[in-house]
Amino acid sequence: MRLVPESYLEFKNVLINECNKLGYLRLAQARALIKIDVNKTRKIYDFLASERFIATDKNGTSSGETAKTA
Repeated sequence: MRLVPESYLEFKNVLINECNKLGYLRLAQARALIKIDVNKTRKIYDFLASERFIATDKNGTSSGETAKTA
């Protein structure tokens, strides 16, 4: 995926901060927050969820694991 590192870090911080506010973050919310190609948003969202930086459900977990703090 082609993305400038500064942009990635900005998007990462936005998504993590929103997740911390709400306790979890859905893909639709991520798409509304960062106005880039939906495919790039999906890849960033999936990566952050797999690394447990964001929680993807209301229980505050991502695939049964706890979320990391940034």
